[in-house]
Amino acid sequence: MTHWEDGEYADPDADVVDNTDSEQYRKYPSVHPKYYLAKDSWDKDLRTDPDVIEVVERLEDDANADLADLKIVEVPEGVEWKIDEYDGAEHIAEKHRTWS
Repeated sequence: MTHWEDGEYADPDADVVDNTDSEQYRKYPSVHPKYYLAKDSWDKDLRTDPDVIEVVERLEDDANADLADLKIVEVPEGVEWKIDEYDGAEHIAEKHRTWS
């Protein structure tokens, strides 16, 4: 069992898991997050969820893990967007056609 599975849901339908009771968090709180998202973080529905956005806005820097720098960005209406990543750093990009 990984430390991600040690956390308990306060609400079985929640997207955020409370990890504070896990053994890994108690031993290494500076490495393991207090809370984490139960859904795939690449999920666009999660990234646009009003509750997730509110948590990031309210917690500001406290919403970040060691290597995270979360920001809320506004994408203009009608723009098709995607999440791009390079060396672990993510950004929102407009979708374009690509060929290879």
